[in-house]
Amino acid sequence: MKGLLGRVGLAALLLASLGSAGCVAQRDVAGAVLDPEFRWNRSGFSVLAPEGSTWNRVAGNNPGGIAFVRGEGLYYAEVAPRNAVYVKGENAFAVAIHLKPAITARTDQERATQALQQNLERYLAKLHQKATRTRYDRDLGLDCLKYQAVSTEKRLSTEKGELHLGGIYGYLCVHPEADDFGVIMQCNNFGTVWTDIEEKKSHWRFFSSLRFLPRGER
Repeated sequence: MKGLLGRVGLAALLLASLGSAGCVAQRDVAGAVLDPEFRWNRSGFSVLAPEGSTWNRVAGNNPGGIAFVRGEGLYYAEVAPRNAVYVKGENAFAVAIHLKPAITARTDQERATQALQQNLERYLAKLHQKATRTRYDRDLGLDCLKYQAVSTEKRLSTEKGELHLGGIYGYLCVHPEADDFGVIMQCNNFGTVWTDIEEKKSHWRFFSSLRFLPRGER
């Protein structure tokens, strides 16, 4: 999970370049999302891309995660993907995680919430984020912890300038047949430090698209 957990992975989420379509048919490669109904399959789960146009799949071959980005920006020097600079935009990602502690007491909502909270806090700490609001939630038809978060770093240094985050929210959901397997889905807005960004946007289609594979197919 290093590509999604560390600072390098976070920078990739924030500054993915615009990829070319390449062909009419959607393929599971970095670049433009051409087919909104294409299901992006990962180890143990699958999702759809967020609703709307101009989303791009972030480069990376992590079988346990998928990330998307779209933004408003500019180009400098050569007009090439490596020179794309986003002034502001949105990120969305889903990543499988090993749940420790496992969620073994689902009928006891208080205990399940505490276990999910521990897993969420550990994951967000790796992203330099902190949950500000959480609640047990079954709106997705799964046992989930819905959350809002803030970045613990006001300015994120990247190779293309300093950014700030806002509108961070998502779900941590546990597999219906495996107590130790979960998926974190998160969306956020980002911008250069001098740019105002929206605090939150609706990405219900993305969150509700989560499908877990049967336990034996993970």
